[in-house]
Amino acid sequence: MITVRPKQLWQYLFVQPAATYDEYAAAIDAEDHASRLSREQFEAVRAAAPEEIVCSIEMSAADLGGDVLVQVARRVAEAVRGGADLITWYGPDTEVMVAAVMPGLLEVHD
Repeated sequence: MITVRPKQLWQYLFVQPAATYDEYAAAIDAEDHASRLSREQFEAVRAAAPEEIVCSIEMSAADLGGDVLVQVARRVAEAVRGGADLITWYGPDTEVMVAAVMPGLLEVHD
């Protein structure tokens, strides 16, 4: 099983729909090149098919209106009922990610 960091999974979801590793790598900002996925990690993440529930840059509580909050809650509940693990991350520049990944396909931690 491949291990990736939460920021790497966020980058992958944020850049989607990158069809190839080269498209993904080209879309990562120069300052983030050190943290981008390797080709092997990219293929493993793509094979794991993480479900993006929320993936945004510069998100605050003000960005979650009632309708969005309800939709997020519904998608989280559906993912959990379907047996998925939830991966959450809040970055230093208010990036946010909530994703669902089926157990045993991908290990995500710092």
